[in-house]
Amino acid sequence: MKSLLIAVAALALGATLGVAGLNSIRAATDSSGSSLVENLAEKFNVSTDEVKGVFEQTREERQAEMKKQVEENLAQAVKDGKITQEQKETIQAKQSAIEKKMEEVRSLRQDLHDWADENDVDLSEIMPSKGFGGHGPRGFGM
Repeated sequence: MKSLLIAVAALALGATLGVAGLNSIRAATDSSGSSLVENLAEKFNVSTDEVKGVFEQTREERQAEMKKQVEENLAQAVKDGKITQEQKETIQAKQSAIEKKMEEVRSLRQDLHDWADENDVDLSEIMPSKGFGGHGPRGFGM
């Protein structure tokens, strides 16, 4: 049961870190104000969209791997009699609810960034350190 709880927590943490990581990458800037994405795009002579795509693809692949591992752990836990099929389904339903909420948060965050872009508002100037979604001193991390 303990390993099952660890696996479920790992999936939730992985999904959260994927979101936070992507936002940290978006917000990370060097002393000149250039973002990591921009620096990588310039260094490798590719578009920022291509760099963002690589980060997104990697995040999605990691989430899929973690989800698969949790599914295997849940199936094994049922097989070993550590949890019932009903408990497995409850865990899966709760995890789906978490994922849905996280998607809602991502959408809201994107709405904020879109609004800021449309209104010429630099969120990194308003929200100290790494901006909204980063891990700055005010704890805006998501």
